[in-house]
Amino acid sequence: MNLKSSPSNDGAVFLSKRDSWLELPLIAAAIFPFLIAAFVGFQAARGVAPWEAAVIVTAIVVVIGPLIVWLPWSIWRNTSYTFTATTLIVKSGPFRWTVPLEQIREVVPSRSLLAAPALSRDRLWVRTGSFATSMLLSPADKPAFLAALRDREPALRPDGARLVRLSAPRAALPVPS
Repeated sequence: MNLKSSPSNDGAVFLSKRDSWLELPLIAAAIFPFLIAAFVGFQAARGVAPWEAAVIVTAIVVVIGPLIVWLPWSIWRNTSYTFTATTLIVKSGPFRWTVPLEQIREVVPSRSLLAAPALSRDRLWVRTGSFATSMLLSPADKPAFLAALRDREPALRPDGARLVRLSAPRAALPVPS
């Protein structure tokens, strides 16, 4: 089970399920800028491209290269979902989102390819009253994740393969005028 203890709160931390096919795009994203720099350098050595272009491209890759390598690695290594008593904290690399449990309207299985803090296509769509806080997640242990969510938010009830809120949220969002 991909569950880590969470000593800082009463919650549990669930790691993201990882599809091996996602490794290739992450590795490609990290390597591509270096290949471009090598190609421009090779063209400059052959006299096809000016040497200034090789210097500029190499300088850009040297400056942003560590970030280009670190970001995909960080996302791959650090995507998790943490429950506290009242929130779901989603972490993906350096990015963080907090979803109040009372705002979750339903949780639906999904195989969407939309960009999300999920490293697998075996996903759950956590729908809230706001598009900004609705997101796709891919906990490695979906049954335990859903059980932890139900334990913390009893108004969410199973309905087939999904969880739905049977009552109105505890704190209603203001209606825009």
